Amino acid sequence: MRVPLDYYRVLGLTPGVAPEQVQQAYRDRVASLPRREFSDRAIESRRALLDAALTVLANPQQRQLYEQQLASDRLGIGATVEVDDGDLPGALLMLYEVGAYEGAIALWRTLKTREGLAPSLEAVTKDGDAILAVVLSALELARDRQQQGFSHEASLVLEEASNLLAEAGLFAGVRAELQTELYRLRPDRILELLAPGGDRQQGIQLFREVLDARRGIDGTGIDGSSLSTVDFLRFVQRLRQYLTVAEQQAIFEEEARRPSPVASYLAVYALIARGFAQRQPSLIRRAKGLLVKLSARQDVYLEQAVCALLLGQTEEATRALEKSGDSQQLAYIRQHSEGDPDLLPGLCLYSEGWLAEDVFPHFQDLRGQPISLQEYFAEEQVQAYLEELPNTTTAAGAWVVAEEPPVPPAMPRAVDVRLSSYEPEPIRPLQRKTAPAAVKDGPAPRPPARRKRPVETVTPPVEINAPRRSRRPTSAQQRGRWFLVTLMALAVAGIVVAVRSLFGGAPPERPSLPTALLTPLWTELGRSAAGQGVTARANEPLQQGDATRVIQNWQEVKARALGPNHEAEALATVLLEPLLSEWRSRALDLKANQQYIAYTTQPIEVIDFAAEGSEGATVTVRIQESREFFQGGAADPNQSQPQADYRVRYRLTRSEDLWRIADMTVLDN
Repeated sequence: MRVPLDYYRVLGLTPGVAPEQVQQAYRDRVASLPRREFSDRAIESRRALLDAALTVLANPQQRQLYEQQLASDRLGIGATVEVDDGDLPGALLMLYEVGAYEGAIALWRTLKTREGLAPSLEAVTKDGDAILAVVLSALELARDRQQQGFSHEASLVLEEASNLLAEAGLFAGVRAELQTELYRLRPDRILELLAPGGDRQQGIQLFREVLDARRGIDGTGIDGSSLSTVDFLRFVQRLRQYLTVAEQQAIFEEEARRPSPVASYLAVYALIARGFAQRQPSLIRRAKGLLVKLSARQDVYLEQAVCALLLGQTEEATRALEKSGDSQQLAYIRQHSEGDPDLLPGLCLYSEGWLAEDVFPHFQDLRGQPISLQEYFAEEQVQAYLEELPNTTTAAGAWVVAEEPPVPPAMPRAVDVRLSSYEPEPIRPLQRKTAPAAVKDGPAPRPPARRKRPVETVTPPVEINAPRRSRRPTSAQQRGRWFLVTLMALAVAGIVVAVRSLFGGAPPERPSLPTALLTPLWTELGRSAAGQGVTARANEPLQQGDATRVIQNWQEVKARALGPNHEAEALATVLLEPLLSEWRSRALDLKANQQYIAYTTQPIEVIDFAAEGSEGATVTVRIQESREFFQGGAADPNQSQPQADYRVRYRLTRSEDLWRIADMTVLDN
């Protein structure tokens, strides 16, 4: 059978080399033995190929004839060598050794799918050496694809190889090696599947499998990805940009029941965002139930105040603000309440800004959507739901999880009883022994001193179809509440107009709401650690895989620097001057003009890589991304670019123990 090889490639040479180089290459190849799993028979077949290559290339006349044959091969015939059927395992081993991974796999698939094979070829398909050569070729091909940014394709290749070993019942150690690679690829594979054009359901399923293996977002299980707790939280923070609000709600509410405090807080974000965007206050009430449990040891009173405001429970909103220990946020709210003792005008303005800047940007389908409390309260379904809620006046302002009042059939139940069955622990993962020693932990914000009161026990609700006692408030209570709600909704527009005129047309700068449960964790992970850089090891040249990571890191840092949070400080981890000043200036200009760009990127494709000794490399890559431009919180389609596809040449160099980008040039396609 003919195999796609040529004798120069067998010896690792190129045409035109001196005769003595042929002899030396032959000796080196003979002395370099393959992996110990290969049998002596496969090694003998491999040696036969090396001997044949030496016989032809060491003889001047035969070499001349062979080079003429290669010249005709380059016209389309294809360079091949003929081997006996029994020597095919050795030929597959040689294809693997010379890096012809796709050739080895293609030859194997031909043998497996061809009908009416001769018995000698049929035996090859069951030969352990042949199977091992094909599996190792698949492993190396997968690594190449992963370096090029195609983690999902790499995983499919590995899964096929693993199934082949499982069917044959051979080489358990090699199969474990394949599984290790599959686990390592899962985070990048998930992001690739969730990107536009990917299989979202498969990506979400893989994410759930990772969460199960780790026993939760902040769990101590092992998922095989080698990500520490901090690195995995960074991954989750990045992943959220690819998920819709419904997807995040489903995932994080389920994770909150492990229990998981981090998941509970992320579920709160999803419930509030979806409840507001889709005008379903029942979801906001569910978020309030989660906050009840989290408030046992964390200051989440600002979030509670926003929930109470959106539920029309104005007294509870005021009491929650009084308990908050965040003086900066309270000062902002008081400043813009214009002397109103219940602080509702300032809370309205604050809530709109919080939803627009801190909540909606983390959901793929809500990013850039307008925020209006006035429109929210004007919805008939919102009004109908809020009329069924009591404006709670519990003693001393204690928050309770109450039984859900009757709701229209299309609306989900507001409170999941199971959420009240556990007391979440405080979220301080950076203090755990598994956290890297280099990460500093700051003091966690604490609520003002207060006497701790137990959360009231929840009585399980009766069956859905059973009659329930009406808890509708009296007409006097309704009129009182809706006077406040209507006044509040109408006041929002007036307050915003007045404030904008006062500050010269621009809205007042609102301090970012601290993510209480994730401080300092989420700040440490999502902002100050926006880009950690790729380490440059002493006296070691830059490898293509590390170069790919540097450029991929640059794409992420660019998106953060020019994105809604304008995280320009991360640029220093990946850029050198003058690029650093140029891109920092762009980020600051966007921030000053209340503009930002939302990027959605595909994995990069490496087109060319040229190492420059141990000091750097030149890399040409293909970039595919979408850019959505926002001005004042509203998308501007005229300045957006939904499908950008271009090539860039980067020059990477060593700087302060990191690989950084010293120059970049956009090339003509």
